[in-house]
Amino acid sequence: MRRQRGVTGLHWTAEPGQPGEDGPVSLNVEETQESGMEKRKHPRIQVEGMHIDVSDGIGSCSGNVYDVSRVGLCLLDVAKRFGKNMDAYTAVASSGGKYFKFRILPRWETASRLSKKIGVEIDEAPWQWTEYVMSLEEARRRG
Repeated sequence: MRRQRGVTGLHWTAEPGQPGEDGPVSLNVEETQESGMEKRKHPRIQVEGMHIDVSDGIGSCSGNVYDVSRVGLCLLDVAKRFGKNMDAYTAVASSGGKYFKFRILPRWETASRLSKKIGVEIDEAPWQWTEYVMSLEEARRRG
Protein backbone atom coordinates (compact mmCIF):
# COMPACT_ATOMS: atom_id res chain seq x y z
CA MET A 1 0.00 0.00 0.00
CA ARG A 2 1.13 3.51 -0.60
CA ARG A 3 0.16 6.66 1.25
CA GLN A 4 -0.89 9.81 -0.56
CA ARG A 5 -1.70 13.14 0.99
CA GLY A 6 -4.85 14.69 -0.44
CA VAL A 7 -7.09 17.63 0.25
CA THR A 8 -9.28 15.64 2.65
CA GLY A 9 -6.50 13.88 4.52
CA LEU A 10 -4.52 10.72 4.04
CA HIS A 11 -5.49 8.42 1.21
CA TRP A 12 -4.44 4.78 1.22
CA THR A 13 -4.50 2.92 -2.07
CA ALA A 14 -3.59 -0.70 -2.71
CA GLU A 15 -0.84 -1.14 -5.29
CA PRO A 16 -1.92 -2.96 -8.47
CA GLY A 17 -1.94 -6.70 -7.86
CA GLN A 18 -1.93 -6.21 -4.08
CA PRO A 19 -5.43 -7.22 -2.92
CA GLY A 20 -7.09 -6.15 0.27
CA GLU A 21 -9.40 -8.48 2.18
CA ASP A 22 -11.97 -8.63 -0.64
CA GLY A 23 -9.93 -7.21 -3.52
CA PRO A 24 -8.37 -3.80 -4.21
CA VAL A 25 -8.92 -1.29 -1.43
CA SER A 26 -9.23 2.46 -1.55
CA LEU A 27 -9.57 3.99 1.90
CA ASN A 28 -9.42 7.60 2.91
CA VAL A 29 -8.47 7.92 6.56
CA GLU A 30 -9.21 11.49 7.51
CA GLU A 31 -6.41 13.23 9.32
CA THR A 32 -7.35 16.08 11.63
CA GLN A 33 -4.93 18.66 12.87
CA GLU A 34 -4.28 19.02 16.59
CA SER A 35 -6.63 21.99 16.65
CA GLY A 36 -9.41 19.74 15.31
CA MET A 37 -9.86 21.86 12.19
CA GLU A 38 -10.60 20.11 8.91
CA LYS A 39 -9.51 21.40 5.53
CA ARG A 40 -12.99 21.35 4.00
CA LYS A 41 -14.78 23.98 1.98
CA HIS A 42 -18.10 23.08 3.61
CA PRO A 43 -18.32 21.98 7.26
CA ARG A 44 -19.64 18.56 8.18
CA ILE A 45 -22.60 18.53 10.52
CA GLN A 46 -23.51 15.46 12.57
CA VAL A 47 -27.14 14.43 12.22
CA GLU A 48 -29.33 12.06 14.18
CA GLY A 49 -32.24 10.08 12.81
CA MET A 50 -31.39 10.46 9.13
CA HIS A 51 -31.76 7.25 7.14
CA ILE A 52 -30.71 6.46 3.60
CA ASP A 53 -31.77 3.95 0.98
CA VAL A 54 -29.10 3.33 -1.64
CA SER A 55 -29.22 1.48 -4.97
CA ASP A 56 -26.36 0.55 -7.27
CA GLY A 57 -28.72 -0.36 -10.11
CA ILE A 58 -28.50 -4.06 -9.25
CA GLY A 59 -29.39 -4.24 -5.58
CA SER A 60 -30.26 -1.89 -2.77
CA CYS A 61 -29.73 -1.51 0.95
CA SER A 62 -30.50 0.84 3.80
CA GLY A 63 -28.18 2.59 6.19
CA ASN A 64 -27.86 5.60 8.45
CA VAL A 65 -26.29 9.00 7.85
CA TYR A 66 -23.62 10.08 10.35
CA ASP A 67 -22.89 13.56 9.02
CA VAL A 68 -23.73 15.83 6.10
CA SER A 69 -22.35 18.79 4.19
CA ARG A 70 -23.59 20.72 1.19
CA VAL A 71 -21.69 18.38 -1.11
CA GLY A 72 -21.45 15.05 0.70
CA LEU A 73 -22.51 12.57 3.36
CA CYS A 74 -20.98 9.94 5.58
CA LEU A 75 -23.04 6.73 5.48
CA LEU A 76 -23.02 4.14 8.29
CA ASP A 77 -24.27 0.57 8.59
CA VAL A 78 -24.23 -0.11 4.84
CA ALA A 79 -24.10 -3.82 3.95
CA LYS A 80 -20.46 -4.83 3.50
CA ARG A 81 -21.05 -6.55 0.15
CA PHE A 82 -23.13 -3.69 -1.30
CA GLY A 83 -21.91 -1.75 -4.35
CA LYS A 84 -18.71 -3.61 -5.14
CA ASN A 85 -16.87 -1.95 -8.04
CA MET A 86 -19.57 0.65 -8.69
CA ASP A 87 -18.80 4.27 -9.54
CA ALA A 88 -22.15 5.81 -8.57
CA TYR A 89 -25.31 5.08 -6.60
CA THR A 90 -28.80 6.53 -6.46
CA ALA A 91 -29.86 7.45 -2.93
CA VAL A 92 -32.88 8.73 -1.03
CA ALA A 93 -32.11 10.27 2.35
CA SER A 94 -34.94 10.90 4.81
CA SER A 95 -35.16 12.89 7.99
CA GLY A 96 -38.16 14.26 9.85
CA GLY A 97 -40.56 13.81 6.94
CA LYS A 98 -38.17 15.36 4.40
CA TYR A 99 -36.87 13.29 1.50
CA PHE A 100 -33.89 14.04 -0.72
CA LYS A 101 -33.04 12.05 -3.84
CA PHE A 102 -29.64 12.33 -5.47
CA ARG A 103 -26.85 10.55 -7.30
CA ILE A 104 -23.85 9.93 -5.06
CA LEU A 105 -20.25 9.06 -5.84
CA PRO A 106 -18.28 6.94 -3.35
CA ARG A 107 -15.01 8.59 -2.28
CA TRP A 108 -13.78 6.35 0.56
CA GLU A 109 -14.91 3.45 2.69
CA THR A 110 -13.93 1.49 5.77
CA ALA A 111 -15.28 -1.97 6.47
CA SER A 112 -16.03 -3.81 9.69
CA ARG A 113 -17.14 -7.43 10.03
CA LEU A 114 -20.69 -6.99 8.73
CA SER A 115 -21.04 -3.45 7.45
CA LYS A 116 -19.11 -0.54 6.06
CA LYS A 117 -18.89 3.21 6.40
CA ILE A 118 -18.82 5.16 3.13
CA GLY A 119 -17.95 8.77 2.43
CA VAL A 120 -19.84 9.97 -0.64
CA GLU A 121 -19.93 13.11 -2.75
CA ILE A 122 -23.29 14.34 -4.01
CA ASP A 123 -23.28 14.73 -7.79
CA GLU A 124 -25.20 17.97 -8.47
CA ALA A 125 -26.96 18.41 -5.14
CA PRO A 126 -30.59 19.55 -5.51
CA TRP A 127 -31.39 23.02 -4.18
CA GLN A 128 -33.68 21.49 -1.51
CA TRP A 129 -30.66 19.64 -0.07
CA THR A 130 -28.52 22.77 -0.10
CA GLU A 131 -31.25 24.74 1.70
CA TYR A 132 -31.65 21.95 4.26
CA VAL A 133 -27.93 21.84 5.04
CA MET A 134 -27.73 25.64 5.16
CA SER A 135 -30.53 25.59 7.78
CA LEU A 136 -28.49 23.08 9.82
CA GLU A 137 -25.41 25.32 9.49
CA GLU A 138 -27.42 28.32 10.70
CA ALA A 139 -28.84 26.38 13.66
CA ARG A 140 -25.33 25.25 14.55
CA ARG A 141 -24.05 28.86 14.49
CA ARG A 142 -26.85 30.00 16.79
CA GLY A 143 -25.92 27.25 19.21
